[in-house]
Amino acid sequence: MGYLLFPSLVFYLLAIAVAVYCSPLGSSKLSARQTVQDLSKLKGGVFVKDGKQTMCGLALIDNKSAMVSADCLEYNGSDINEDVIYTVYIDSGFDNKTSNHIVTKITVHPNYDRKTKANNVAVLEYNDDAWVDWYNYNAIDPYKWKNLVYVQRYVEDVSMGTWGMPKLVRAKYTNDTTCKEISPLYGDNLSDITCHDAVTEPPNSELSSCNVPYSTVYALIDGIVFQAGFFSYAEISGGSDFCSYDQMRTYFTLVANYLEFARETINRTVYYYEQDDTSYPQTNPYYVMNNSQKQNSDFTMVGGDIYALQNRDSVSTQESSDISNSDNSLMSSDHETSGNNESSSDGLSKSTTIIIAVCCSVGTLILAALAFFLVRWWRGHISRPRDPMQETNAQHILADDIGGAYLPASTSNHGDDAPSETSSNEVKNHNMPPAYVDSVASPISDSQTNTYQASAPLSPLVAMPEPYSYEKR
Repeated sequence: MGYLLFPSLVFYLLAIAVAVYCSPLGSSKLSARQTVQDLSKLKGGVFVKDGKQTMCGLALIDNKSAMVSADCLEYNGSDINEDVIYTVYIDSGFDNKTSNHIVTKITVHPNYDRKTKANNVAVLEYNDDAWVDWYNYNAIDPYKWKNLVYVQRYVEDVSMGTWGMPKLVRAKYTNDTTCKEISPLYGDNLSDITCHDAVTEPPNSELSSCNVPYSTVYALIDGIVFQAGFFSYAEISGGSDFCSYDQMRTYFTLVANYLEFARETINRTVYYYEQDDTSYPQTNPYYVMNNSQKQNSDFTMVGGDIYALQNRDSVSTQESSDISNSDNSLMSSDHETSGNNESSSDGLSKSTTIIIAVCCSVGTLILAALAFFLVRWWRGHISRPRDPMQETNAQHILADDIGGAYLPASTSNHGDDAPSETSSNEVKNHNMPPAYVDSVASPISDSQTNTYQASAPLSPLVAMPEPYSYEKR
């Protein structure tokens, strides 16, 4: 009996092994599903400017504040443009409640460098009248991380506030040598910036016609994702956007060393995840990166809202194409006209002869008509009219002179009733109306903190309190 059970047991074990090996839920896919589930356990957001969705990632601190790349703001010189309406859209997360809030205060890091992208951080405040009813935990100690998750969130309909499914990619946390060579800022600040070469398709063609970077990054620690940073800039060679390039890397600002800056700005608790007893964030509210001002001349640095950047490039390219086509059409037309002129130069004498002949014929007819009417006019107004009575008197005188011959008396049937001379061609003077004249139109310091407060006077940063302990999870 035992000999019969052993082969059966081996068969069943082999069948189970084959089933597991061929299962579509492989380790990578199973991990991805766990990541998506983890993402739903925390809140994420989308940054909107003047009703238009941006690619800018948000690191939500709580339901009243967030951090964002300072490059994503609009400026008038060194000051924030207060005419722009900034809105934070928050997804359903763990409580299935979505919301959107107009930003009422923005504080840019005082050492933000718009050229090098150092300290590319700003704090947004909104939802002022609400209590803090949720918050996100932030990842610190990047040297202890092993895996990262890059995420792109988007809103399907900004007016309705409907959300789409986020896109994500998982990657190892490593210090890429190529990233260092391309971006000196990254090489000098490995604890403040992370780098990747992954891009994703845009949510829809209206936002962008090219692939775009991921907007936020999370640290995957003990199977759970924690907020780690947001997109800061990209370095591109062989192009200036994500539509066409030879080489590209995207760089993300890590929030770990800027948590104290955010805490002092909003003046309340900011939470972080403690991996072990040695995990603790730095406590300088005005922490700054190493800003060497070095840049790679072989690469173009782009940052801010990539959606808007690529749409502007697309419009400019289209306009340039239209202008080029228009110029080509004009040049073609000029060539054709020149060709016609050249081809007609040989027949110039013939054409001139025909024109002269026609003009002479028409001129002759006009002169003949004028002569006819002049003769008619002369006969009617210059020649004396025939008078029968005077003709009779002349005959009597002539008869007396030649021998007294007598002419019989002639009788006139007209007498004194003869009509007086009148012009049969009476012309009426028709005065032409005056002409209408068309009227002619008349020629017709980056080193200081940037803060604005909506509908309220500007307020300075709150002074740093006594030594403060972060709340730990």
